[in-house]
This record gives sequence, C-alpha cells and structure tokens, in this order.
Amino acid sequence: MLRKINLIIIIALFLALSVGPSTAFGLFSGGAVISLTNTQRAQNGLGALSTNQALTNAATAKANDMFAKGYFAHNSPDGKTPWDFIHEAGYNYVYAGENLAIGYADASELMSAWMNSTSHRDNIVSPNFQDIGVAVVAGQFNGVDTIIVAQEFGALPQAQAQTQSTENSQLTNSNSAPKATSTPQVVAPTFSILTEKSKVNPLSVFAGEEVEFIVTVSGQVQTLEVQADGLKVNMLGSQNVTTSGNEKTYSIKQSIAQSGNYKLLVVATDSSKNQKTAEIGTLEIKPTVIAGESSAESKSLFAGFNSPASIAGMIVFVGAILTVIVYIIIRRTKFQKMIKAGLATWEF
Repeated sequence: MLRKINLIIIIALFLALSVGPSTAFGLFSGGAVISLTNTQRAQNGLGALSTNQALTNAATAKANDMFAKGYFAHNSPDGKTPWDFIHEAGYNYVYAGENLAIGYADASELMSAWMNSTSHRDNIVSPNFQDIGVAVVAGQFNGVDTIIVAQEFGALPQAQAQTQSTENSQLTNSNSAPKATSTPQVVAPTFSILTEKSKVNPLSVFAGEEVEFIVTVSGQVQTLEVQADGLKVNMLGSQNVTTSGNEKTYSIKQSIAQSGNYKLLVVATDSSKNQKTAEIGTLEIKPTVIAGESSAESKSLFAGFNSPASIAGMIVFVGAILTVIVYIIIRRTKFQKMIKAGLATWEF
C-alpha cells in the first residue's frame, strides 16, 4: 500500500513538473481579462470593448519581446515604444493605451490590482477606447518561471478625429506577491519629423557664407532645433513658415563662421516632453585660407597707423618724399635746358 502511495506521489510530481509554468501559474486566458475589463466598463456606464486581432498580435509581440530581452517596461531597451508594436501590427490608432502586469496567477486578482491603480484604471474605463487585445504569456523571466500580461487598447480614426494616445504604468511583483506601482500617464508622440522634406542648402560653403535650414514637421511641436557640434538653430524662431494641411515647414538662413563638417540633427519635442531626432545631412564649412592671409598682410602693413598722431606723421613723411621727387624733376629739367643751350652756342 505504501509503495502505491509513493508511486502516485511520484507520478503527480512528474506531471506537475512536465506541464511547465503555464499550469504551475494557472495560466488564464486573454479572453478572461477582456471579459473582466468589459464588466468594469459596464459598471461605469461605458460600452464593451471589441476584441481586435491586430491589438492582440501587438500584445503578444510585446509580451514575447519582454521575455526575449529581459525587460519589463513600456519602452524596450532599444527604444521601441508600445505605439511601435501597435503600428507594426497594422493598427493605425487615433487613441491607444497599454497596461502591463507580471507574476499574476489569477485574472480576477490582476483586474483588482489594475482597478486599484489610478493610471491603469483610467485605461480600463476610458471612453476614448473601442478596441482591445490581450496576451497572457508564460515563460522564464530572468531565470524565473512567471506570466506576463500585455493589454493593448485602441480606437481607429473613424471613431475619433484627434490623435491622443495614453500610456499607463505597469504592475510589478516582488517574489510571489504581486504589487502595483503607478507613474503619471504619458501621452504618446503626436508629431513627426519629415526627413524627406527637411534639408540644408547648400551642403558646402565657405566660412561666413549663408546657408538655409529647412525643416518640415507634421503635428504640434513645442521645441524644434537643428543641432550639431557647437551649433544650435531654433527653427521656431523662423519668420518664414509655410503650412500645408497638418504640416509646417520652417526656413532660416544663417551664416556659420567656424569651419568643419557638421552632422545635422533635427531635435523636436512636444508639450508632453516626448522627443524625436532625425538626421538631415552633413554640412561642410570650408576655411577661407587665401582671403584670411591677404587680410592679415594688409592689417600688418597699416597696423601702426591707428591714431591721429601717427596719421599726421604719415602725411608729413609722404609730403617730404613728394617734395624731394619734385625737386629732382625740376633740377633735371633745368640741367637738360642748360645742356641744350650750351650745345647751341657751341654749334653756332
């Protein structure tokens, strides 16, 4: 009898280990999370969100990316944002948001934690969203078996006329006890730098010559600069601005005195402190070597004559030389006349 009990225990342990983290953590479905989300919306007088395959794909890609790269954050170590995952999935949102969680074994427990976090709750009961996609993925995170949940929200352009995307903070866990952490909401960037329409003209000039910086952006920006080593041009200070739909083109002419090669970057931020940069080319400023040496020689020749006394002395000096020259000319003329007169007398 004892042997049978031991055998049953061994088989049970083997089965528990063989199913992996999904069963050990009681892997729940994305559909369960969506159902609980819509329940919370109904309790707040809001309509249900529709499951969207593109958002589900984006959520799955985000969860897998976090496992693969060992991070748990809205932005990946290589700078990829939630909005990048959503766009790559083919969902061209007007509004978008993201909730993340890690270490939760029960959907109800997770939803309770999200609803107790102001920023996560704001996504769940936001009237701006109409679609949802959820991924519940099990795997090893930093060597520990766990579950990551990615919840993506969105609304397509037909539903909203103005772009405004909201990102919320993630839920983290400490050991086996999940805990919620909250940070202020972050508005996704709603502007773009149009590199194909931005340039500097010409790309090569001599020091001191004028170049024209042209930058085109779509959307609203709070700061817009062209930057390089020792160079910063505030494009919003331009008096030459043209508008075409949602696009604005800024143009500024400026001379650059220092020679060198300048790698030009357009740096823009919006009112939410989101920043984007784009390279628009390399500007070559050539030194004016010949003109500079000639100028230096000219200055050295007259360097001492920079006061009234020295100028007066110069005038006296030049006058003396002219007097000597005139005297020599007169003497020579008189001498020639005397010679001619002598020859005439001799010939007579």
